[in-house]
Amino acid sequence: MQLTDSYFDDLCVRIAHQFSSTQSYLTKKDIETILIDRIIPSEVAVKDFYEVDNIRFVIEYINNQRHLDKEISFEELFEIHYLLMNRIDSSRGNFKSESNKLDGSDFQTASPEETPILTKQWMDHINSQLRTGMDNQELIELVAESLITFEHIHPFQRGNSETGQLALIFILLKEKSAPFVIESGDKRRYNRYIHEQNIKGLVSLLNEKISMEENKIANYKD
Repeated sequence: MQLTDSYFDDLCVRIAHQFSSTQSYLTKKDIETILIDRIIPSEVAVKDFYEVDNIRFVIEYINNQRHLDKEISFEELFEIHYLLMNRIDSSRGNFKSESNKLDGSDFQTASPEETPILTKQWMDHINSQLRTGMDNQELIELVAESLITFEHIHPFQRGNSETGQLALIFILLKEKSAPFVIESGDKRRYNRYIHEQNIKGLVSLLNEKISMEENKIANYKD
């Protein structure tokens, strides 16, 4: 599924607002000013601008038909992380080199040594399942399972939750499905399902969010 320009702009703003670590002072209007009007509000720090601006480059990448025609691989995953963390993190586009943890959890994530093979297994599982042909509900179940697995691998030093969600949005678009956006009001529920590895709960949440995006897509006309 390729996105219309108007829906694309709206999606970028909402994802940037969701991901922004500076939501305490960056409003959605500020983000619209940066992404749509291409103006940097005077009070916005350079790093915070980069954090927001990078979202447009990621969404452009995953909405490109040339990339949508491919299976997910290290190339796509590293590029999503690189674009997301560009100008912010020197380790962008590379696996973690030090141990890290899932925020709000004592769960032991993969070690740096384990990460490449576990991430390869994660991608191979997604690709093999997609090759079998899936109905929409089976696809959402795969996405939920894959989000939980990715979060528990935590393959990058920073930006894991954001990268995982964007990679799975890529999978949904590739399979001609609407994406999902975990809004601020959904985060506690989303994080609980991730920490508890509750696939059924996460499937329910994703069904709600994807249905909302389907309605938004239907209402946008270029």
